[in-house]
Amino acid sequence: MELKSLFVLASFAAFSLAQTTPTQVESDITNGIVPKLSAVITAIEDFSANGGSVDQAMTIHLADDDLNAAIVQVTDDLRRAVCPLSDSDATTILTDLEALSTNINSSLTDIVALKPELDTLGATPLIQQDLTVVKVSTDALGTALVACVSTRTSNTSRQPRSSITDRPSSPSTLPTLTSLCTTSLARARLIKEFHQRHPDAPCAIQGIYSILLADQAIRDYFYSTHWDATC
Repeated sequence: MELKSLFVLASFAAFSLAQTTPTQVESDITNGIVPKLSAVITAIEDFSANGGSVDQAMTIHLADDDLNAAIVQVTDDLRRAVCPLSDSDATTILTDLEALSTNINSSLTDIVALKPELDTLGATPLIQQDLTVVKVSTDALGTALVACVSTRTSNTSRQPRSSITDRPSSPSTLPTLTSLCTTSLARARLIKEFHQRHPDAPCAIQGIYSILLADQAIRDYFYSTHWDATC
C-alpha cells in the first residue's frame, strides 16, 4: 500500500511539473519571441545598411531559426497549459502577441525590399524556406491559442462560414476578447492592403500574422477571402 501511494504521488508530481502556467506563457512571449523578433529586424537592417553579404544573409537565417524556436516554445507552453485560460490570462496573452505587430510589419516590409539583393546572393530560397518554417510554427501557435481560449468544439470551429458575420458568438466566459478580435479584423484589412502592394511575399505575411489573428472565425474568413491558396 505504501509503495502504491508513493507511485501515485510521483505520478501526480510529474503531471504537475509538466503543466505550464499562464505566467510562463507570457514570459516566453516577452523573453522569447519579442527579443528573437527584434534580432531578426536587426539582422535585416544590418544587411540593408552594409550592402548585403553572404554572412549577413546567414545572420538573418540564424535569427529566423531562433525566432522559430521561440514560437515553438510558446506553442508547447500552451499545449501543456490548463485550458481554457481565464479571461484575464487570455486577454493578457493576446495583448502581448498583438503588441508584436509593429515589429512584424517592419520585418516583412524590409525583407520584401531586400529581395533583389538576396536574389543576387542566391540566398532567396534559404530565406523563403525560413519564412515557410515560421509560417508552419505560427499556424500551430494560432491553433494552440484558439484551443486554449475558446470553449467552442472543434466541429463547430471547422464549419464553413461565408462571412465574418456568420461566426459563432463569442463565449460568454471571454467577453473582453471581443475588442481584441475586432482589432485583429481591422488589422486584417491593413494586411490585405500590404499584400496587394507586395505580391511577392504573400506566404510570409500570411504565416507570421497568424499569431495576431487568434480568433478562429476571423482566421477562417480572412484566409478564405484574401490569401493565396498555394500558401
